[in-house]
Amino acid sequence: MSKLVRVNNSKVAFLTCTGVLMFMITLLPFRLLAQDTLDLYAGKPAPNARQVKLAALPAKISPGMVYRVIRPSLEIYLPAEGTATGSAVIICPGGSYKVLTYAGEGIATAKGFAKKGVTAFVLKYR
Repeated sequence: MSKLVRVNNSKVAFLTCTGVLMFMITLLPFRLLAQDTLDLYAGKPAPNARQVKLAALPAKISPGMVYRVIRPSLEIYLPAEGTATGSAVIICPGGSYKVLTYAGEGIATAKGFAKKGVTAFVLKYR
């Protein structure tokens, strides 16, 4: 007889995200042709998402910052042909609940890894 176990929602979200990332890593041998973006929830709302009234954006929006992430995604940066080491890294750019330092800590870091032969995934998260 099976038992129902109540699981913390954050653990479910983590396990779902981990499963998606592992699936993406298994696709690496098939070589994507260029940088690609993967919508983590395929156009569906993220688990446990609630509709809320969005606060106003700051008066001065800084370039390279990402505000109001509604659809979490992964951007994939592949190394040049023949330079791949077989390694991969997931980059979670820093910031706060309101903003991500996406260009500086995400994209720039991913491009640096790709130049060294490491496939990089940049996570755009809420």
